[in-house]
Parts: sequence; structure tokens; C-alpha cells
Amino acid sequence: MSIDWQKVEERPDKPQKVEGKMLLDLRKKLNDLERDLSKLKSDLAETKEKLATTTQNLEESRQKGTEKDQKINELNTQNSDLTSKLEDLRSQNAELNSKVENLTPKVEALTSQVGSLENEKSRLTTSLDSSKENISTLQGELSEVKQKLQKGTQKAEDLSDIKQQLQQATTTIDQRDKKISELTTTLENTKENLKEAQKKLQFYEPPEVEKVTGGRERISCPKCGAVGKDIRTVEDKSKVISYLGQTPMYGKKHLCRNCGYEF
Repeated sequence: MSIDWQKVEERPDKPQKVEGKMLLDLRKKLNDLERDLSKLKSDLAETKEKLATTTQNLEESRQKGTEKDQKINELNTQNSDLTSKLEDLRSQNAELNSKVENLTPKVEALTSQVGSLENEKSRLTTSLDSSKENISTLQGELSEVKQKLQKGTQKAEDLSDIKQQLQQATTTIDQRDKKISELTTTLENTKENLKEAQKKLQFYEPPEVEKVTGGRERISCPKCGAVGKDIRTVEDKSKVISYLGQTPMYGKKHLCRNCGYEF
């Protein structure tokens, strides 16, 4: 016997005749439904928990991704700064190399000029000493002439001639003294210029000069690397540094005997 659900709906307050078996079936179904509902609730709670964990993991992953992006941006910025500094250093290095190339010929030219002035000063000093000896000789002769005049054995014109020679020699010595003074002043100025150029050059390392044992320096060929006796220093006729009177003072250059390269 089945339940007439239409009558139940029409008169829900009226008792209905129901078989015990049907009630047992209904109770079983109700228990099954309650068990299924309980399992669904448990599954739902577990799903919610998993969802919360997943959401938390996702948020942590997003936060880590943000931190990684920030770190990458910082590294990119540092890389950009280092690249900029590297370019600046390369530019400074090129500028220093250019200064070395400009200063090295000037130092060599000043060194050559100092040597030439020293030689000229030595020559004039020798000439001055010779002139002083001549004056000493003339003074001796003048003294003898005076003694002869006192004795009445020498003519007045001889004395005048000796005095004139003495005066000419004195004038020559004065001129040479003046020339030596000028050369000395020029030499001192040139030495000062050379010292300043050498001080500037101390900040750089010319590429053609290399250190050897004992602290000495030697010139090396930039083309083949030859050193020592294979490198010869010659005058560079294309570089006139200055004039000493009518004589031109030339700069210096190096000639490699091994490969013939000039630098």
C-alpha cells in the first residue's frame, strides 16, 4: 500500500494509514539522506579548508612574485648604474691615454732642450774662462808697458793700443756674461717647465716605457716589443722645438732597428 500524497496535501492534519514497512523504508532513506548530508557538510568543510589554504598559498606566491619583481628591478637599476660607471671609466681612460700621448713628446722635447742649453752654457763658460785668461795676459802686458813707460822705453801709442785691446776684451766678456746670464735664466725656466711636465707625467704610464729590474726604465717598440740596444734615439727634423740663435732645436724620436718602426 502506497501513500496517497495528494490526500496528505489536501488534509495534512488527518491521520493516514501507513504500513510499517513503508515507514522503515522512509526512516532508512531519511537516515541515508542525513548521512549523505553529514558527508556533504564534511566534504564542504574540507573543501573550504582546502580553498582557504589554496587562497593563502596563492597570496604568498603573489607576495613572493612581487618581492622577486622588486628584486629584479633593483638588480636592473644596479646593472644600469654599473654600466654607466663603466662607460665613465672608459671615457676617463681614453682621456688619460690622450694626455699621456700629448705629454710624452713635450717632456722629451724639454729634456732635449735642457741638454742643448747645458751644452751651450758649457761652451760659453769655457769661452769666458779663455777670455778671462786673455784679459789676465793683457793686464800683465799692460803692467809691463807701464813699467817700461816709467823707464821711458815704451811709446804712448803702444799703451793706447794695449788699453784698446783690453777694453775690447772687457766688452766681449761683458757680452758673454750677459749671454750666459740669459742662457742661465732660459735654462732655469726650461727646467721648471720640465719639472712641471714630469710631475704631470707621473700620473700616467706611457705605453712605450716599461719597468725593468733595479727600478730603471727602458724604451720598448710598440710594434715588435724590441728594447735596449735595438731602440735608437734620433732627431725628428719635422719637429722644430725652438731656435738657439740661428740654429734650430729639433725634437727627438725613437727608431727601432729590429723592425724599422718610428715612434
